[in-house]
Amino acid sequence: PEGRLSRSVIALAVNDLPAARKIGGFAAPTAANLCNLCWLQKSDISNFVCEGWRHRTYHEHLEAAIRWRDAETKKDRDQTFKETGVRWSELLRLPYWDPTRFLVIDGMHNLFLGLVQFHFRDLIVIDK
Repeated sequence: PEGRLSRSVIALAVNDLPAARKIGGFAAPTAANLCNLCWLQKSDISNFVCEGWRHRTYHEHLEAAIRWRDAETKKDRDQTFKETGVRWSELLRLPYWDPTRFLVIDGMHNLFLGLVQFHFRDLIVIDK
């Protein structure tokens, strides 16, 4: 009747790509800000020199998400989202939650459904 104290954490979120983007507050993988790990733009998708990619940080993500959440108008929210590719996620209320590190794309979608093969053959065009 009085309940029981339980402590738990969300250590990782294992999802398909669209769900991971929604949970993390990121734009869709087809958006201009297409990556949840770096700031590479869709217009630079043919840049394969990963040493030059600026990585996203938790603090940058959190700052952009708070800016989106606290925007006074829809126009301001849309502008923030266009610039950063970030929206507020309720998981950001958890003091330890870092969407730049805790999102995992599950193996079924990466391997069994052929996404890795699709990326190498059709997007990067390795074997044509």
